[in-house]
Amino acid sequence: MKIRTLFLASLALCAMASCSKDDGVSTPQDVDAYLSIAANSVVQTKASTAGTDDVGTGNEAVVNTLTAYVFSADGNYVIRKKVTAGDDDAITEDKSINGATVKSITAIKGIHVKVTKPATDGTASATTFKVYLIANTDPGTAATIDAFKALLTETITNYPTVGASSLPMHSEELNVSSIFPSSETNHVLNWYKNGGCTQNTVSLTGTTAAAIDKAATAPTDLTTVVMTRAISRVQIESLSASFSGQYASATFTIDSIYVANVRNNATVMGIENPSASYFRGAPSAFTVIQNLIEPTGSTNSMFLKVYTSVSPALSLASGGTLSSTQLGFRSYINANIPTPKIVGTASIAYSTRLIISGNFKVGGVIRHKYFHIPLVDTDASKNVLSNKIYKITATITGEGNDNPDEILDNACINFKISVADWNVVNQSEGDLN
Repeated sequence: MKIRTLFLASLALCAMASCSKDDGVSTPQDVDAYLSIAANSVVQTKASTAGTDDVGTGNEAVVNTLTAYVFSADGNYVIRKKVTAGDDDAITEDKSINGATVKSITAIKGIHVKVTKPATDGTASATTFKVYLIANTDPGTAATIDAFKALLTETITNYPTVGASSLPMHSEELNVSSIFPSSETNHVLNWYKNGGCTQNTVSLTGTTAAAIDKAATAPTDLTTVVMTRAISRVQIESLSASFSGQYASATFTIDSIYVANVRNNATVMGIENPSASYFRGAPSAFTVIQNLIEPTGSTNSMFLKVYTSVSPALSLASGGTLSSTQLGFRSYINANIPTPKIVGTASIAYSTRLIISGNFKVGGVIRHKYFHIPLVDTDASKNVLSNKIYKITATITGEGNDNPDEILDNACINFKISVADWNVVNQSEGDLN
């Protein structure tokens, strides 16, 4: 009987100890916390000779939607939150785009997470997160950071006109710590700053957390998260002719300019998607000769500009130059770092390239010709990287090639690449045959 009594007493003591431990503030448990992050879409830091155009044309710097992806410190998915310009949990600024006022998101507020309760009230939780911001695209969810980085942007055909669309963007990884939880009486806004957070605490008396988030403005001393475009642009700055010898009296009349081997999409972080199919502006069909153009890709007019109806015709004689305004060729392209693959018995790597098509006339004889310009970065093996503007200045010195998928031995291309900071690639074609 004594043994039974002692056993029951010990159970009671254990139960009391358990209740006391659960109620103590030193016991780790999940509590509510709210993150807010300010973002900046101005990704250009140095203008090139073209001036402010490099900062972004039209809607290129506008953030219509902003999504925060939150992962645990060990890289597992926690939550994501998406806001659209005009939502209560978004802060916007006004941008003047082609005479109209457009709202662009500059901050996302009230990302609801669970954190470990701190040992002492009024102090930061030990919980840390890894956060990524994604703009203007909605790739879905992912269970881990690695899976998130493999998510893809929307198809490039969603951006048919340069300047008309808001482009997909991403931030780098943000390591967020020093998060203060909210309580039953106070709502804490944790604003991301220098890897930690700065807090704004508001009493919940007579209001709600949602109302506080809606009214909140971003502190002025925050770390502004820079958003980087996950897409690039190619454009022709000028096209000249310098004919001599047998071609001294030659003229070249442009009928079209297009890009070929443009990846359909990229990862949300702007890295090449090697499984993506290719687009090209033209031709709809061609004879494969040198495996320069991927033959199974789709044609799309957004990568093509036709000049046959231009009056007067865009013709070049030796010493002549056509400006970027006259040519008006600009197109979006995705990252492409071509890796050779075996097709039949050949090892082939399809570089993104720009092709100029037209009629070459010399000695009264007119022949249709093609000029190839493979895009290259500072590292020629990289071809196209994201968040670049590839600017081409070309000079025609010879008669070009007879077929679109061909570069003849006497039709070589010499070019020079220079990169202004990290955002603008200037490509100069010194001798285009």
